[in-house]
Amino acid sequence: MPEQCADDQGIPKGSWRLLREAILVGEFPRARAAELTGYQDRQARTVPSELIAKGVLVFDTPKGAVRPGFPSTVIERWFPGLYQPRPMVAAASHGYKVHFKGFEQEYLAHG
Repeated sequence: MPEQCADDQGIPKGSWRLLREAILVGEFPRARAAELTGYQDRQARTVPSELIAKGVLVFDTPKGAVRPGFPSTVIERWFPGLYQPRPMVAAASHGYKVHFKGFEQEYLAHG
């Protein structure tokens, strides 16, 4: 997610380096936000706070390190095709049907 794309996704400017650090390193102390964003102290605290509010960064304790979070609102956009749709299996009296988008296959029960 390049920095210039941040606004159209509802992700604040200055987020790219924070998200990159979280993904590559796994977690980082909040105190590094100013260093990573290049912003002054107040704005450097605002960016991770907004990312936390959106669930893109998560933490275990209020003062603890932050790590990446992948809420359902961003998964498909950031990782298109990561998850394939799961078939829904409907029980039938002598078999079952598997339903995919626009496709249905019926299987007969054996035995």
